[in-house]
Parts: sequence; structure tokens; C-alpha cells
Amino acid sequence: MPLEKMLMKPGYNREGTQYTNEGQWYDGDKVRFRKGLPESIGGWEKFTSNSFLGICRSIFRWYTLTSIKYHTIGTHLKYYILEGNAFTDITPIRAAAANLGSNPFDVTSGSATITVNHTDHGAVINDFVTLASSDAVAGIPVGEINAEHQILTTPDADSYTIAVTTSASSNTSGGGTTPPTAEYQLTTGLTTSVNSPGWGAGAWGTGGWGDAKVPAIQDRMRIFHQDNWGEDLIFNVRGFDIFFWDASVGTGTRATLLSAESGADNVPTKCTQILVSQVDRHAIAYGCNELGESALDPLLIRWSDQENLVDWDPTAVNTSGDQRLGVGSKIIAASRGTKGEIIIWTDLGMYAQQYIGPPFTYGFSFIAGDVSLIGPNAAALVNGLVYWMDTNNFYVYDGNVRVLPCSVLDFVFDDIESDEFEQVFIAPNVQYNEISWFYCSEGETAIDRYVTYNYEEEIWYFGSLDRSAWIDSADTEQPLATSMSSTYYLWKHETGQNDDGSALTSYVEGSDIDIGDGDDFMFMSRIIPDITFKGSGSATGTLTIKKRNYPGDGLSTHGTHTITDSTKQVFPRLRTRQAVIRWGSAAANVGWRMGHLRIDNKPDGKR
Repeated sequence: MPLEKMLMKPGYNREGTQYTNEGQWYDGDKVRFRKGLPESIGGWEKFTSNSFLGICRSIFRWYTLTSIKYHTIGTHLKYYILEGNAFTDITPIRAAAANLGSNPFDVTSGSATITVNHTDHGAVINDFVTLASSDAVAGIPVGEINAEHQILTTPDADSYTIAVTTSASSNTSGGGTTPPTAEYQLTTGLTTSVNSPGWGAGAWGTGGWGDAKVPAIQDRMRIFHQDNWGEDLIFNVRGFDIFFWDASVGTGTRATLLSAESGADNVPTKCTQILVSQVDRHAIAYGCNELGESALDPLLIRWSDQENLVDWDPTAVNTSGDQRLGVGSKIIAASRGTKGEIIIWTDLGMYAQQYIGPPFTYGFSFIAGDVSLIGPNAAALVNGLVYWMDTNNFYVYDGNVRVLPCSVLDFVFDDIESDEFEQVFIAPNVQYNEISWFYCSEGETAIDRYVTYNYEEEIWYFGSLDRSAWIDSADTEQPLATSMSSTYYLWKHETGQNDDGSALTSYVEGSDIDIGDGDDFMFMSRIIPDITFKGSGSATGTLTIKKRNYPGDGLSTHGTHTITDSTKQVFPRLRTRQAVIRWGSAAANVGWRMGHLRIDNKPDGKR
């Protein structure tokens, strides 16, 4: 028989079995499709050589009036500003320097652990405290004590422990009769949703603030939301305070409470998400406390006076105001939408918020019911359309809500860990017309998988990757992302072909090939590869042929063939009813693009 091209539809199809999806790709990892053909994704490397502390859930970028570019990194432990290659800790101070009293430190001979005694310290494990004005204690130098420390344990409300480098030479209490001081940073949060009841576990208005139905700040997975107010920054801890950072003072100053700014009038003190309407210049708090109240109303929206970040008290001469939504029990998130709208998701529906001017300032339209958002970071405006992921489908909004047909829908939603929906985040990559969602696979508490929609070709693919936040490219920059690993870096994607200097393993696998719907056995005698390599490494990959005789049989590997840029043909000499072709590469500094293999297949009888 003459050679035949192996023509495969782009994207993966997992809505049927590998046997029924003939002519389609079925599986793969770290592969994208471009102009209908599969290729390895781009590699990544460290954006800076400096690491930071904590799992990041948000990356934000903006520019000052003097064209200084800033990034923010919000983690479960810290909040950073990145200028150039340097991370600066601007985490707000929870409690200003407090006197600890005379000799507040207890030490034990041979131990490098210090017990700090401070009545009603309010700290939890992993919080950061800066000690000052202490004397040396039992041989432990002043420089080791008077520093920033991460709290190890909290035995009770009046004491906690920290670690230093030098072990104490005796059992004693010390620190000096001139009282040392302790300054506490913003309370830290959780890394996952597991063991956290999440906002809205109880009905709104039941119980008091801080009870079991309304988790305290340290009992929730830490998510920051942020936006720029001109060249300045406002941000909030999800469900709690709003903070302000003045760019004019530079990175040497920490963020402070917005409610403590000069002229502040009824600024919300608890907020699910802060957003700035850049067109009409209002700051908007979604899911916040009512005017004059301290409890958070998860359906209430309030906004500041126009061009005035700190005036939130509605009067006859300003544009401050509020609106409580009627559908659902809580606001999940808000996102800039099409034509100047802001799209709001509650747990039971969607609203569009539109600036209409005085006296009402904003109009609110209910646009869809029984549609929500899987997590607060799972939606984005991309090329004028809003894309998002819900708990059972993918959607796009272009003035109307539309379901995105998905060829891997069951695969994704059967695979995803439902207890960790809150971790899901969206990752646009407009250079390749892609929108990805990263999620935790079943049984996992750390993100390890992604699913990608190519909106130009309207196809889907997926893979495995450890990431926690993403921001798309800008200027000459590539997309930036952070990971879930214990050493936290900012990664620059679509750079080279490696995983930070190590080989990036990628592969794509097709569905079953047969002759005459599997009635005849086939004899596959020859394959002519069509692979283009790129990169500086040794151009090599592996072509694997698998086989089975019946759909119920498991696939077994018939053979593997090393393919280089000089390979002309391979000879599998395979007799089977169904065959599966898999191509991949694990070579360092090597990328690839696959064309159409040509296969010499002949009928070889029915038995």
C-alpha cells in the first residue's frame, strides 16, 4: 500500500474513549497546538535570582507617572513590591511597637529557642514580629534578637517562641530592664482551603464576628486583591482590611490602612475584593461592611466619591454610594468587562455594573442565573471578552453569556479536587491565543494541572504544571508566574525550551489507528517522521508505538524509536488491530513541532 498521512484534528478529545476518537489526539503534556499542529510549549526561567516567602495567589503590574514599573506579589505570609530585580516587603503592620516589660525573654541552656512573653499578643504560628531594644541574653547576641522573626509556636495568648542562631549558655530570663519592644506584621493566612470553612459557611448575620461561622483572618486561604489608584496602590486581604501604598514615598515604606489615611471618612474596614473603575475613577468595595457597621455583608457593594479614594460617606454633594445585590448569598468576585462594564459573580448568578452618572452613579443589571465562578481568581477580560470557569463548565461573556463547548470537559471536572475550587486561577497568554485555568487534581491540595482553551482555533488541551499565580506579558516581557514549591520564585515563561535549566518533558499521544474499523489486522512496516526541532540542544525525541487487539485490552508498548533531525524512516514491523502513536522529547534545550507522519500500513488478515 502507498504511504498514508496520519491526519489528526488539533486539540485533545476526551469526550469518548481512545478507541472511538480515531483521527484525534487523546493525551499529552506541556504541548500546545498552533495552526493545527502540536508543538512543545515554551520553557521558563527565573525572572529574578531573588526568592520570596510564601505561596503567591496574586501578581499585579502597574506604572507610576515617571514610568517606573512595579509588580506586587501577595503571598500567604507577605506582601511585596518588585522594582527591577529586588523584592521589598511592604506588609502592613498589625500592631505597632509595644513595650514587653523588663526581661520578657525566657531561654534554656543549650537551646536556640526564645520564649517571648507578651500579654494578649494576638499572634499565630508563622506570623512575623520585629523585636528591638533588647540586651544580649545568656550569650545570645543583640543582633540576633533585635531582628525580624517568624513565630514558631504560640503556647498561649501571652507567649510565643522564636528561633535564633546561637544557643543560650544558661537557663534565665533576660532582655533588659529598659523594655524591649515588639512590632507585629499583618496576620498570616492559610495555603489551602482544606480545614478552612471559607466565607459564607453560615448564614449572613448569624453569630458575631470571629465565631466559627465567620473565619478569622488567619483561618482562611490567603488571597489578596489589588488595583492601582493612579500611580498609587490599594489592596485588600480577602474578607478583611483595605490597605494603601503611596508610590511617591518609594519602596522603603510599608502599606498602611486606607481607613487611617488623612481625611478618611467611613472607608470600608472589611472587603471581599477592592477594584478601581479606571474610566470614572471610583474605588469599589465588593462584599463589605455597611456604613457605620463592623460586620461584613457579603452581598453589599460600596464605592468612594469620584476622584477621592478616602471619602466613602454618601452625601448630596458627592458620588459615594452603595448597592446590595439580591441574588445569592455572597459575592465571589468582580472583573472588568466589555464596554466599560464590571461583571460581578455571586454564588447564584451574574450582574453587570455600569457607570450612569449622578445621582445614582452606577446601574446594576442581572444578566444570568444559575451561573457562578469556581474561585475568585478564575475570570479575566481577554481581548474584549470575559472568560471564566464555573464548577461544571467554561463560559465567555460578550454581551451575552455563552457556554464554551469543551472537548475535555468530563476529564477536567472528573479530575479536579472540589475541596480546592478556591485555588483555581486563570492564566491568559495572548501571544499564543490561549487561556488556561490551573487547578488541583483529585486528592491534591497543591495546584498541579492546567487546562487550556485556544480561542483562535477553538480547541482544548491540558497538562501538568505547578503554578499558583500568573500575569500575562506586557511590553517586551514574557508571562510571569509563581509556583507552589517550597522555594518561591517569579518565573518568566515562553523563554527557551527548558524547565529552569533542566529538560522540559513534553509528549502528545493519539487515539487508536486501525484498518477497516478493526475488522482486519494491520501490518505497520514503516513510518516516516515529520518533526521539526528548535533550540541549541541535541535534536532528539522518542516515537513510541503501542498496540491492542480489542478496545477492552490495555495498551502495550510494541517499541520505541529515537528520532533525530537526520532520521529518515523507522521500521516498527507491527501486527495488530489497533495502534497508538506517541511522540515526545525529554532532551534539554530542545523544542519540537510535529507535522504529519506518513505510515505504511497493510491489511494482514482477520485472525
